[in-house]
Amino acid sequence: MGSSDWCYLVPYGPDLEQVLATLRQRVFDEHDYYFDDDDDDREETAGDAGRWPATMAELFEKESVQYEGTHSVLDIFHVIGSGEEDAYGTLRPLTPQEQVDLFGRPRLTRQTFEGAYARRHEGPLGSFGQRWSGHSVVLHDGEGRPTEIAIWGFSGD
Repeated sequence: MGSSDWCYLVPYGPDLEQVLATLRQRVFDEHDYYFDDDDDDREETAGDAGRWPATMAELFEKESVQYEGTHSVLDIFHVIGSGEEDAYGTLRPLTPQEQVDLFGRPRLTRQTFEGAYARRHEGPLGSFGQRWSGHSVVLHDGEGRPTEIAIWGFSGD
């Protein structure tokens, strides 16, 4: 299948671990992830009823998910510091210098981020970061107040 890039804009919160946990739960609850139920023993039901795992633990017990991932933020499990190296399953806030290098400024608005993300394959953002990891940056309103957090990355096989 190949890897997938994904991106979410979520309300700002000072605790990135909590923001990540809330986002992961939302994505799981909304079934906004790739899931190939390869369990041939399950009873067929109408439509997608019964297809989706009831818990994240159940989801990650599936062999297909262990190998292919979910192609979503569900493949990210914990936050690391902005000065640390990207690693499997981690979310890392950008450093101030990375913000300047990737977006041309140290403080971003939603409009700046969305414009750069829309053109990600044409610039440095498209090749930035390690597969199976994610990054985040705080977005500000016109008066400099934090309003949202952009969380994006690449995962899946």
